[in-house]
Amino acid sequence: MQKDKLKEAATEHVSVILQTVIQVITNPAGFFRAMPKTGGFLQPLIFMVAMGVVGGVIQAVLSLIGLSPQGAVSGLVAILLMPILVAIFGFIGAAILFVIWKMMGSQNSFETAYRGMAYSCLLYTSDAA
Repeated sequence: MQKDKLKEAATEHVSVILQTVIQVITNPAGFFRAMPKTGGFLQPLIFMVAMGVVGGVIQAVLSLIGLSPQGAVSGLVAILLMPILVAIFGFIGAAILFVIWKMMGSQNSFETAYRGMAYSCLLYTSDAA
């Protein structure tokens, strides 16, 4: 019973992440215009960490087949480090973005800056390749 609930929750998260990826790729302007400015940090954080995992896997595969300047070990380490680094630097990047917004007179909150930073990290994942 408990495994079914966990599997259902994981499937739901994956589905939401895939829908978000498709929206950001196919209609970025529309996505960011319609993006909720509030709703918490958890959903964007999950998205960022998932994109960090994808970026780490891409780097690992490329390094294992010799298409990356890093060695095979660093590619495997990327799978572990990328999600952590993406999560940490997502908050730092959002803070920088928030300060710039405030200097420009924006009334948006830090949460809005973080959500925008989190969903734009999809572009960083494509940079891993």
